[in-house]
Amino acid sequence: MKLALPLALHIGVAALALATQPVHACLNDRDTLAIEAQRQPDVLQAITGRFERNPPLYYQMRLARVAKDLRAHLGNLDEYDDAAVACDRLGRDDEAIVWMNEKRAQLAPLAGADAALKEEWYKYYANIGTCRVHRWIRAGADRKHLAEVRKAHSEITQAIKINPNAHFGREKYQQIVMEWLIDPIEHTERGAPAQPLWQYVGTKVNSEQFPQAATGFAGLIMLGNAWESVDIFSTLASVCLTAEQSPTHLGYLAALRADELTATGHQSLLHGVDPAFDRTNGTKNDKENYNALRAEAVQWHAARTAYMNARLQAGRHPDTDSTFWADYHSSPPFKIPYEKTRLQQKKDFERLALGVAIFIALLVITPIIVMVYKSVGARRRRGGQ
Repeated sequence: MKLALPLALHIGVAALALATQPVHACLNDRDTLAIEAQRQPDVLQAITGRFERNPPLYYQMRLARVAKDLRAHLGNLDEYDDAAVACDRLGRDDEAIVWMNEKRAQLAPLAGADAALKEEWYKYYANIGTCRVHRWIRAGADRKHLAEVRKAHSEITQAIKINPNAHFGREKYQQIVMEWLIDPIEHTERGAPAQPLWQYVGTKVNSEQFPQAATGFAGLIMLGNAWESVDIFSTLASVCLTAEQSPTHLGYLAALRADELTATGHQSLLHGVDPAFDRTNGTKNDKENYNALRAEAVQWHAARTAYMNARLQAGRHPDTDSTFWADYHSSPPFKIPYEKTRLQQKKDFERLALGVAIFIALLVITPIIVMVYKSVGARRRRGGQ
């Protein structure tokens, strides 16, 4: 059995409002493996859009290549995953599910419980669940057919049972998003959850886990399709503003991204839900920094896409051309001033308070010590006379 490169089409949730809304799944193929080997998802990059997103031709060429290869090499399990991701990225949901069913047909006869086979089953369940919910979404997100979503949720749950710590534990937050959608207790008469996502997350995740939640939701943005989700950005803003371990400016920047999406017509994933959350406004610097970061990120993404398309149209692809990126030079990101987290600020205050207390104590105690010392000295002198 040829080992598959790590891939998971992880679950996310979306519904259609007035127009098609983004999908909150982490579509992880061989590209995701390279990203995750380098670092955890960067929250600031997720907020500003300065992360890698590939053009459709990239996935079209990959799909054509792996489909041809699989006709001759049915056991190349990693290529089933690549094909499914490519189809999902291109909106070809039925084909994506077919690829996953074909992978299952290859997995079923394989015996044993070694780590490699266990990983393949993990990826199968994660992929098929995501492909299934995406098909439901693109078919109109009809809540009369939530059974399909529940089935997808079950498949994702099985994937997490097999590998609960995959991808920095991001699946936990993907699962919460899906539960927010399908939990009947939270539904209103209009068929939508009573709470916006950011509130729902607050009932499922304690504040000590908010830094991990921020990383998880950043992963949904960078490795999935939540880049245009006002729900996810509002939730990211909420957890960043609440977590003591996160700089507050990240929360304000995420809120500004949510505002930007709202201003351009994006709505909550579910009808009747206002995704906005109560917050104090950030500073003028936050707004200025956000505008500068977004402008630079847009320029960076356009340059990267132009570089890729020029070579893809010439028949070159990074999967097969080791020199594809040889002439690419990424511009340095825009820098914003370093900001301490609230936890760091709290510790600084505690250290300052301790120093002030010690100083005051010394001011009070020192004269007493001097008086005692003089009194003892005077007694000794009288005793010596």
